[in-house]
Amino acid sequence: MMSFERSWQFVHSLVAYLILLISTTNCYPMFSEKVHIKCGGQPVAHAKVHIHDYKDGHFHQSIWDLHGITNEKGTYHFPSLESLNSLDFESARIMIKDTCVLKQTKCNLPYNQFEIPLHLFLTKHHHTLDLSLPEWESYTHSHCI
Repeated sequence: MMSFERSWQFVHSLVAYLILLISTTNCYPMFSEKVHIKCGGQPVAHAKVHIHDYKDGHFHQSIWDLHGITNEKGTYHFPSLESLNSLDFESARIMIKDTCVLKQTKCNLPYNQFEIPLHLFLTKHHHTLDLSLPEWESYTHSHCI
């Protein structure tokens, strides 16, 4: 049986370990396997979705294994949850761009590109990204229609 002093040292060590673990862990919720992208009540169909990593406020790299296109319902399925969950959400951005000209399809983002910081999107809206919200205008300088 442990003495009181040894028990206290064990508890103290355990608490210190937990504090260290929490302070080095990403505090953002894990992303689901999909995100719904819309403009008001309309889904953003056939749009390119990319994840870009920024360093010191400037583009650093594109995360190639997370690129894709939204379906007819405006849903984008992330091909690699492992890559997504390993991102630094403070510096990563989700980029949505139209493909109207390329594919000759109807869409509601003609000639616009939106780039939203992941940490803002995650903490406020979880799995639905509505590009018509005024809070995104300072990041995009664009409007969906």
